[in-house]
Amino acid sequence: MEVIGSTWTLTVNKTAIDLSTLLILCLSTLMRVERQSIRRVDRSMAVLFTVRVHVDPITSILKDKEMILDLIKAINNLEEDMKAYKVIKPFEANLMSWLKLKANHG
Repeated sequence: MEVIGSTWTLTVNKTAIDLSTLLILCLSTLMRVERQSIRRVDRSMAVLFTVRVHVDPITSILKDKEMILDLIKAINNLEEDMKAYKVIKPFEANLMSWLKLKANHG
């Protein structure tokens, strides 16, 4: 199986929030991750495209420093128009500060 792409979205009640509010709302903050794959079916040579969606509270990654660092890297690598589309821009700075704090201090 070959994984073709991956995407994620953070949802925080569609509201711009400060760091203290982010900490309060973190239980209602969801992280959506998609795993997309393309497979060729051997006998028919057909192509099968699948999408597996996982939706978990952002707090589910807090026990794993590598997952926090991966999310920080993913956010940093997003282009500005994609950050706007995913509604990350209004709280990006506070989210990144919070994630970095969690990565450094657990």
